[in-house]
Amino acid sequence: MSCVSFISFPREQNIYDSKSDSENELNGDSIVLEDKGDSTFIDCFINSFVYDYNIVLLNDYFKSDEYMAIIRQEVELSTAQKWLKDNENRRIAAYQQGLFNCLYRNLDVGEFAEIYKGWTDHVSTVYDPPETEQVINLSDLLTTPLLQRANVISPHKLTIHKDTNEYGVYRLQGSTHDDQHDVENYYRRQLVQLQAQGDKHNVALVCIEIGNIVGRYWDASSAEALYKQALDIWIEQGDNKQAFHVCNLIASLSHTYDREKNWEQKIGKKEHILEETYWYEQALKYAIESGDDNDIVDAYHSLAHQATCRKDYIAADELYKKALNYSTKINDEDAITGIYFNMAYAASLSGDFDLTEEYYKKVLSYDLSKGENYSHQAMFIKQLMDEIVAKKQD
Repeated sequence: MSCVSFISFPREQNIYDSKSDSENELNGDSIVLEDKGDSTFIDCFINSFVYDYNIVLLNDYFKSDEYMAIIRQEVELSTAQKWLKDNENRRIAAYQQGLFNCLYRNLDVGEFAEIYKGWTDHVSTVYDPPETEQVINLSDLLTTPLLQRANVISPHKLTIHKDTNEYGVYRLQGSTHDDQHDVENYYRRQLVQLQAQGDKHNVALVCIEIGNIVGRYWDASSAEALYKQALDIWIEQGDNKQAFHVCNLIASLSHTYDREKNWEQKIGKKEHILEETYWYEQALKYAIESGDDNDIVDAYHSLAHQATCRKDYIAADELYKKALNYSTKINDEDAITGIYFNMAYAASLSGDFDLTEEYYKKVLSYDLSKGENYSHQAMFIKQLMDEIVAKKQD
């Protein structure tokens, strides 16, 4: 499963890149409009012209000297978390400035654009109506926190009306936003209001939003508490699909704890793997209860990876085979080849080179059948197979 974004306009648009926009003071964002392909939408848009929509942030913080200092743990944890939070604020500022620039140029006053965010299993290209909606004016866009692409759980639609010709710039106060622009503070205020209203569904969604934000600057314990609060609501409401996604979010926090452990000595690597495995098992349970074969594939795949990390290669192979069965059932060829590749990797770690070669042959057969676009990948697999043959001869 992966998240997708589409945007609609009242008129046909050209595919372009906004990085040439001289008015953009942030110099790091670009908007890409692409053909929507064979995607179809059920009661999702009012506008007629729909495009695949991405915002690509060009300034890669994760290659910066500052981030490298964090990875090498050359600074205190509190400093690392502040730097990461500052970067998250800059990233969100660039995201919203890029979106503003796009709509400012391509809409007339009185017109609107619609942004649809949801999930795809790479098999179906039919998208359901949004379950949540947000309507704002373009003049408010730069001061209104939005659902980020990676944070979407259920289909969501944002409608933005162009109400003015005044150009706006998302300004940063020093290295961070002031309180008016701070996304985390905004969501925490929303959370208090929703809790007072007894709106549990949106309380859960906002808890996940805040958890995603604080998790990105390595406050794993706060993120975990927020995710579990959302999970309790989904369990109470019997929403197994949402519960599946939240269990995956909780499981993913183990990597954040790994980054923290040398600073605060939380728990060791072995305990992290066991904790992560537990939450992937819970995700599998909810996937089975919801009957979503794609989610079941993801859950078995994650559990197989955990078994590989524990060096339990027999269990890993069995779990991968279960993922393979469901992938075959839904005819997801990309998932099938990915599973075979991981099965080969686990088999190589176990020292079973005959089995490794067998699985690589499965991957190679798939890549060759896909034609020229997969030729480089096929060449890589052939190199791996040559290495395995050499090890067998030794």
